[in-house]
Amino acid sequence: MCTLYIIDDDPIYQRILVIMNSRIKLFRSIAHYNEARQVITYIVENKDQAQKLPDVIFLDLNMPGFDGWQFLDAVERIYSSLAKKMTIYIVTTSILQADKIRAEAYPFVEEFISKPLTMDKLSSIYTEVKTIYDSLG
Repeated sequence: MCTLYIIDDDPIYQRILVIMNSRIKLFRSIAHYNEARQVITYIVENKDQAQKLPDVIFLDLNMPGFDGWQFLDAVERIYSSLAKKMTIYIVTTSILQADKIRAEAYPFVEEFISKPLTMDKLSSIYTEVKTIYDSLG
C-alpha cells in the first residue's frame, strides 16, 4: 500500500528499519538514502507523477552536507505543487525542544520522533498513514 523513504546517514539504522518492516510487512516498498539532496532532486524531477513519489518519509535532521533542515526547506518551497501529498516524520537523535518546535512548524511534518523507532511505533505510523490514504479514496 504505502512506500517509505528513509533519509538517514546511518546505514545500520536504515538496515534495522528494513528488517523491522520485513517482519511485520507494513510498507510495500522501502528506499533508503544516506543524503537528502538526491531525494529532493528526485522529488522535484517527479513532482507531477504521484506514483513515483513516496507516501512517507522518515527524515533524520543531523546529516553532513545537505541536512534534514535544508531538505524540509526545499520541500516547503514545492509542497503545494506536488501531485501527491507526502507525510514526513522526523526520526532523529535530537532531544532538543527547539528542534521539535521548529520541525513541527512545517505543515507536512506529522511527528517528531526521537530514536530509536520501535516496532510498535512503526506499526502505529503505518496505521495512521493508511487511514489517511484510505479516506482519500
